[in-house]
Amino acid sequence: MTEAELLENAGIQWSNFMTTFGLGITVISGYLIVAYAVGASLTRSQVILVNVIFFGTMAFIVVGLNGFGGTAADLEGAAWAMTTQRTFEPTSWGRWGVMIFIVLCIFAALKFMIDVRHPKKE
Repeated sequence: MTEAELLENAGIQWSNFMTTFGLGITVISGYLIVAYAVGASLTRSQVILVNVIFFGTMAFIVVGLNGFGGTAADLEGAAWAMTTQRTFEPTSWGRWGVMIFIVLCIFAALKFMIDVRHPKKE
């Protein structure tokens, strides 16, 4: 592959990364809406089912983010190794920031569900 083809494929992988990020935010938003609308009235088994589906879906999304981001970074590194024009090596720490953000959002959503189901009495 040429440098241009590697960079094109890296761009496609970053696009997939951002699409998967958007999907993750959508799933978290849906979970929060369900938690707010009906969380207090759900039975224990219903909450377990919703949480298992939520965790399973988000696990696939986080794994997908890692895969797409890692592949994009590898392709950029391969293109950098071929180049004679660029003098700095590409870095991709941004993908870790996005994945940490998603994981924090998952735990925040679960805390929200707990707070809705068990409100503190003032």
